[in-house]
Amino acid sequence: MSRRVRSTPITALRALGRPLRRAIGAARAALFWERVWPALVPALGAIGLFVAVALLEPWPYFSGWIHLGILVVTVGGVVGLLVRGLRRMTPPDGDQAMRRVERDSTLPHRPLTALTDRLPNGVDATSRGLWRLHQERMAAALRQVRVRMPEPHMARRDPFAFRLVVVLALVVGVAAAGDQAPARLARALLPDLTPRGDAAPYAQLWLKPPAYTGVAPIFASTETPAMVLTAPAGSTLLAQVSGGRGDAALDVDGHATAFQRIDTRNQQLTTELKAGEILTVRQGSIVLGRWPLVLVPDSPPSIAFAAPPARTQRSALRIEYVAADDYGLEGVSGQMRLAGRPELAPQDLRLGLPRPRVRKAREITFHDLTPHPWAGLAVTLILQASDSAGQTGTSETVTVVLPEREFNHPVARAIIEQRRRLITAPSERRQVSRVLRGLARSPGAFDHDKSVFLNLVSAAARLMHDDNDAALGKVVTQLWETALRVEDGKLSLTERDLRDAQQALQDALSRNAPDQEIERLIEELRAALDRFLNALLEQVQRQSADAPRIDPSQLAQMMGRRDLQQIIDQARELARTGARDAARQLLAQLQQLLENLRLGQMPQQMSRMAGQAGEMMNQMRDMIRRQQQLLDQSFRGAQTGDPMAQGQQGPRGQRGQRGEGNMPQPPGGFDGGFLAGEQKALRRQLGELMRQLGELDLDIPGEMGRAEREMRDAGMPLTQNDPSGAIGPQTRALDALRQAAQSVLEALQQRMGEFGAAMGDVQHGSRFSGRRDPLGRPMPQEGYYSGDETKVPDEAEMQKTREILKELYRRAGQRFRPQMERDYIERLLERF
Repeated sequence: MSRRVRSTPITALRALGRPLRRAIGAARAALFWERVWPALVPALGAIGLFVAVALLEPWPYFSGWIHLGILVVTVGGVVGLLVRGLRRMTPPDGDQAMRRVERDSTLPHRPLTALTDRLPNGVDATSRGLWRLHQERMAAALRQVRVRMPEPHMARRDPFAFRLVVVLALVVGVAAAGDQAPARLARALLPDLTPRGDAAPYAQLWLKPPAYTGVAPIFASTETPAMVLTAPAGSTLLAQVSGGRGDAALDVDGHATAFQRIDTRNQQLTTELKAGEILTVRQGSIVLGRWPLVLVPDSPPSIAFAAPPARTQRSALRIEYVAADDYGLEGVSGQMRLAGRPELAPQDLRLGLPRPRVRKAREITFHDLTPHPWAGLAVTLILQASDSAGQTGTSETVTVVLPEREFNHPVARAIIEQRRRLITAPSERRQVSRVLRGLARSPGAFDHDKSVFLNLVSAAARLMHDDNDAALGKVVTQLWETALRVEDGKLSLTERDLRDAQQALQDALSRNAPDQEIERLIEELRAALDRFLNALLEQVQRQSADAPRIDPSQLAQMMGRRDLQQIIDQARELARTGARDAARQLLAQLQQLLENLRLGQMPQQMSRMAGQAGEMMNQMRDMIRRQQQLLDQSFRGAQTGDPMAQGQQGPRGQRGQRGEGNMPQPPGGFDGGFLAGEQKALRRQLGELMRQLGELDLDIPGEMGRAEREMRDAGMPLTQNDPSGAIGPQTRALDALRQAAQSVLEALQQRMGEFGAAMGDVQHGSRFSGRRDPLGRPMPQEGYYSGDETKVPDEAEMQKTREILKELYRRAGQRFRPQMERDYIERLLERF
């Protein structure tokens, strides 16, 4: 019996095709990995545990020798585990690789073995043919071979999954180390064997910018050597070095400063950085750290006029400016000098800021300079802004004529003349005193006003008997107030009090005054506004004696008293909820609205407009009445066919009689031509009223046009003696007239209410243009002006704020809450 002879594996493998050889190579690699991985896992686990511990960096708690011992034990253990595991491993041979291919490919009868076997010598031809046929069948079975992925069977070798503990420890270590992981690993491999008294030197830096900048402090250490230190110039550097040997020094661009020792281990240095590009900390010859330094200089503030200074309707000087500073403005002021008189001392103007240390500001301020001795003269005005570092910035110089109050009352003019004489020539005080006594002897010239009389007498007596300069200044102020009372009664004085109350409240909001002070100032502003509006109402009524009588409630509505009070109420609510910037912006808007009133011309103009409004409304009522009568006649004619014959008998030919309501009536039966003529006359009257509305620059209501068309449609049936055909158009014309009357009334009321703001728009191009409410504010569809980016909350936002505040107060009173949470709530409520 013949037997097969195995060929050598190498020779046999070379005879196989390339795909089959590649599969056998992959099987050998898989077998190698399955044997080497279990041998490496114990050593890799030990390395992983050491890395995880190193990332947590427990070495400061041990001595350097213990650290070195842990490192040596770890290295020795890793080497031992590697040697132990690799010594037991044997590399796979060719037969094992082929057997792996046959097993992974599920090939029966070991075809690879059949291909590598050969027959011995002396085998007959029949046996050789059968052998070749067998090998061909085995080769055909090897066309689809595959090798599975390595399976080291770690679950069987590590049933308690200790390998996952190592992975978890590595994740925790990486998370704890963060960007310090490389430095911690380096320190883990280099134990510090110096004694505890000579620990490795360590430098820490705290860079604290000036408080007014609002920039957060910066921290750096030897662990962050590449960190760029960017801070405002003038920042304070606190550097500390611990450990090491020798004295430490700070080097900024070659200028060294020595540290001061706190104890045997620590050194400290505090200095102010004003310039430099590289900051280096040294200890002896060792560089502990070198950091790039960028010091941002504090630029001086800038300020400019946003618009040329102008005179308002209330004779105040309106100044609008824009100012900015990189770290916040400390104050803004103005300085004026009398043009052509540089020897005279300058006068300061105090300008306001929206809030303390604001970086950008755009503000509008109003200054009543009519009592100033320079009123009516040209002055040079320059604005100045300052920051917390003491730097100042100035605007360009502009020349402006200070507003001067014009007095129409002869007694007021005489008082102002003596006041000016007293300012320019103080030595003539006795002559001025005699003139004032002469004015006081004619009380009828100032309506027997006791207050005016007493002020004139007291001013004259003070000038005569008191030679003190301080008394002279008081007399000058007293004469000004007396002239205002003669000219305007209480109006000018209440106007001054209103300005003072507005400014006091604005200042309190800007400096974050306590809530109690804000509430008090708001009440004072409300009272001052009431006194001002009452005085204005009295003046309007007094100057409207020759005009049609205006109801006081209508005057109050025209002046927008309710809207003004609502603005104050809204500002109070905003201040209570902490939105003080929005409250200040709302009060600034109120001040602009009041400044747009033309107090000198408003009463006469409102009286004249009230007369025109009354006349127009009388015409509308008359047209409605006449149209109603025409409709009644057409209705009766349609019912009876001869309505005028009933109850209105008379000889024919007596046309033109007057019936009920002064309406012309036909003398006999129904006369369509007569009624058509009356309808045409009523239509012409409506057209004339529409023309008058157009001349007043009022929008003509669309209902008027519809009424005119319906009247025209009613004329044709009346001409044809068809009263039934005229009833429909006349009814629609009557409804249109009633709607038109309401629209005309609303338009007239709005025009009278917005008169003051509209006059300001014509002269100064005010931003309050377009459709406005009675206070001169843009209508809701157009938005409203806001002097800066501050948004005034609406009612819904304010209600939401109140709900949040209520919830905060409720939680602050719940003692079961954690102390940390209650402290946080208390800090939130400190603002309110």
